[in-house]
Amino acid sequence: MTQKTFPIGFPVGQLKNKIFESMFIVPAQSGGLFIKTDESNENEANNLIESCALHLLNTLQPEQLKIDVFDFSYRKRFPYLADLQSDGVYKIALNSKQADQAFQQLEDMALERHHKILSPTLPTLNEFNKATEHPFPYQLVLINIEFFPDNYVNKKRFIDFIKEAKDAGIYIIAFGNEDIIDPSNSTHKVLQEELIQITIYDDHIDYQNHTLLEDLSQLIKRFDLSVLPLLDERETLSVQFRDKVKSNENNYFQDFINIPIGKSPDGRTTINFSLGDKSSSYNALITGMVGTGKSTLLNNLIISIAEEYTAQEMRLYLMDYKEGVEFKVFKNHPNCEKIFLDNANLNAATEMLESFVDLMEQRSRLFSKYDQVNKIAEYNKVADTPIPRVILIIDEVHSLFSGTFKTQDKFKALLEKVAKKGRAFGVHIILATQTLSGAINQNLREVKKQFPLRMTYRLSEQDDAEAILTMGNLAPLRLNKFELIYNNQSGLKDHNIFCKVDPPKDIQKIVNQIQASRSDDEKVTPIIYEKSTSEFEDDKDNEPLPSVKSNQPLPSKNNSLHTSQQGDKEFLAGFVKKEKLDPVQINAEDKAKGLDDD
Repeated sequence: MTQKTFPIGFPVGQLKNKIFESMFIVPAQSGGLFIKTDESNENEANNLIESCALHLLNTLQPEQLKIDVFDFSYRKRFPYLADLQSDGVYKIALNSKQADQAFQQLEDMALERHHKILSPTLPTLNEFNKATEHPFPYQLVLINIEFFPDNYVNKKRFIDFIKEAKDAGIYIIAFGNEDIIDPSNSTHKVLQEELIQITIYDDHIDYQNHTLLEDLSQLIKRFDLSVLPLLDERETLSVQFRDKVKSNENNYFQDFINIPIGKSPDGRTTINFSLGDKSSSYNALITGMVGTGKSTLLNNLIISIAEEYTAQEMRLYLMDYKEGVEFKVFKNHPNCEKIFLDNANLNAATEMLESFVDLMEQRSRLFSKYDQVNKIAEYNKVADTPIPRVILIIDEVHSLFSGTFKTQDKFKALLEKVAKKGRAFGVHIILATQTLSGAINQNLREVKKQFPLRMTYRLSEQDDAEAILTMGNLAPLRLNKFELIYNNQSGLKDHNIFCKVDPPKDIQKIVNQIQASRSDDEKVTPIIYEKSTSEFEDDKDNEPLPSVKSNQPLPSKNNSLHTSQQGDKEFLAGFVKKEKLDPVQINAEDKAKGLDDD
């Protein structure tokens, strides 16, 4: 069984007599363990620590516990945990420099959580996670006291961290040989004071008298229970955890898009662009200076959507406010409904968002025909004809805040509405820009709350970094070309993921392959707009380019919806004024299927 709150305690042994057997669990309220051993029992201590960690991993959701290890010895103490490095679960600091960096990250995490997440009503991460739909992960820190803390880490910092870590969701297991424990060492002293001490012997475990263990101690004495080491089930526990990760035990929380975009700095872990219930991100913000790789990322995302999803599953609307040519390469993209290349037409984005609002209303009416259907994933499970998700991608969105205040306010209000409510109806937004600082940051201050996924390439100014991420998160200032920060927790510093972005894909080659392999009902042909015209005008310039064949009906004043071959019977086709719109237009085939019943 999995849960959102940290487990009740740390499993460290067995309680046993002739007629009774149970697991010995040290309460998590203690904040952790201080495990002592001698050379003859070092292997048993290592196995116990690793078994305890694996038990915790199997109790929580796969993403809810991360493990940091501070151990500079040559020996690999925790082989089963080490195998989880590629899953992003386990990290180890092997020298003073790595340990200093890792400790700084944990310190920042604790400070940020205390100051930005916890409150008088929810004073611990455990209580916060219990009350929220989107819990923060816990941290388990394994510290070999022979090596850490060392001279690189100020002892007062370490002591303050140990005292405050538990409330921030960071738990400690310190371990070491009894011979090296120094009562005069202030860090050893605080570890013994704050954590429950466990001593490992060949055939039993001793534990420190502690107020949290008083009731358990009485039980042990009353029933003459032996306290034995934890059974070595590491292999079984490791397999169980890997099975959980693969099967994603809770199938309700799934991302609707999951696309590889690069690798971790060591090249071992694939970084994915993810939107959906699992990641709790439904829209994305992307920033980066000119020449850092932002266009490469956008192009790779757009073409990867074609590789992974058919037009029956996902549709794209592309708006290029850069040079008006960047997205022209996608003129044959099988998922693109519309491509806007006129960077002078600032009204087009507002009209596009208005049409998305209409689409959300139409889909709401579709959902209402079924009991207990409130979002697209639920609808697609019960409907005869599933409907695709739609994604609006706007490059250089800062250009849209250069018009009149009235125009800006209208765009901002529509953007916030679609970003906030669109997730339920399968309507999503990706915004890209060189910077979010200055006027655009003021305009998007509230809108940004709907964009927890934030990705940034190198930036040159502190204001730029803090605008896309959070105050004090200056990691983008230190990035190299084609490196980015991936952060799906609204820019919180402890959720930075460093990514080396994949090189550009061969767009034309991939498009040709997909066009040749997919049936007509699995693809669409984009309508492309190059000239600055309004769709409210009776003008031939509204038609697609002659060189681009469109299998979609053209929008007109009296037709904002069309019936696509892909089965979304009320899918968006154009922009029209609401007062001239018959909100649901259904052809004869639809009526025959009963889709016109409201």
